[in-house]
Amino acid sequence: MVKTRLIFYYLGVIYNLYRISNFQIFCFMIILVGPVAFLEQPGRVISIAAQNAWLTSLAALFSGALIILMFSFIIKKSENPFPYLLEEHFGIIIGKFLSLIYLLVFLFITSYTLALFVNFITNNVLPDTPISILIGGLLFVGYIIIKSGLESFARLCEIIVYIGLPFSFLIIFLGSFQTPDIARLLPIGYISVKDFSLALVSNTSVLGRLFPLLTFAYFANNTAKLNSVLFKVLLTYITLMTATVLAIIVVFGANTVDILAFPIFSLVRLIDISEFINNVDIVFIGIWVLGIVGALTIFWFLACFVSQYIFNLKEFDFLAAPFSLIIATTSLLMSQNIIILNIITKHLVIYIYVLLFILIPFFIFLKSLFYSRV
Repeated sequence: MVKTRLIFYYLGVIYNLYRISNFQIFCFMIILVGPVAFLEQPGRVISIAAQNAWLTSLAALFSGALIILMFSFIIKKSENPFPYLLEEHFGIIIGKFLSLIYLLVFLFITSYTLALFVNFITNNVLPDTPISILIGGLLFVGYIIIKSGLESFARLCEIIVYIGLPFSFLIIFLGSFQTPDIARLLPIGYISVKDFSLALVSNTSVLGRLFPLLTFAYFANNTAKLNSVLFKVLLTYITLMTATVLAIIVVFGANTVDILAFPIFSLVRLIDISEFINNVDIVFIGIWVLGIVGALTIFWFLACFVSQYIFNLKEFDFLAAPFSLIIATTSLLMSQNIIILNIITKHLVIYIYVLLFILIPFFIFLKSLFYSRV
């Protein structure tokens, strides 16, 4: 079994020098579930549940609460952070094997997040800009963040949330007043059980992105109040998604969303207040870049961290450079083919979130619940 002292030895300088505040944990989690979901999730869930998509967003409050309680229970019952807790619960062979799978998944999600943003930029903002330049620029920023250390990254995430979260709600508020029609929400509650269930699973799967909590929680300076922080994350996410879905339906209608590649950006472009406040899309892009860079860097950081465990390394930040080549190549292949990217967005990503970020932790939860270590 993995010993806690040995784990912290491998964590080295990072763990011993500082802890992360609970607010910084909040910022990490908001960045994980916010920016990507803000861009892709409303359109995906509206295409499933039509005008009642906002009800499925509200329902995710209950399924999300169960996920948070599950993660919290695993943290209390585990002596070591992820990925070391895999060995703690499953043994060294299965732990190493699962860690290798998670390493590939983290690199894939980082590449997918980057490809999604690059595709968005090239199709809506800078169509003549070479994809390679955008990918290289964003990866360079992420690389600098990883090399600067987790403490600097946590402080950057605070700035991102301070700026991005209020602006996102402001965008939704202003956009909802552009040619609204409340009748587009009718009939309320007229939805099949199948469609409601699919939309609920889609909304809940995004909350699986809170999985990095199993690592960051062990850096927290006050784990006793971690539950309240996580429920604040959940309430913020549900409020943001419900408000976004409502605004898009009221302005565009559920049937129109299918022809919009990025409904929230279309809503931003409509904002025009007395011909004085308009063209705010460039501000939206500038702020949203921060969130996307934060989201992809977290999974990039975890890929390096998992590699440290797999290969028994004393440091892991030097892995950021070689991993950047893998991420750049994969994201370039994804972003060049919009059909492949759409398939990944609408089908593959949900299964990855559910299987690896929810189902496997659920097995750990069950093992921790019914089996006590001596």
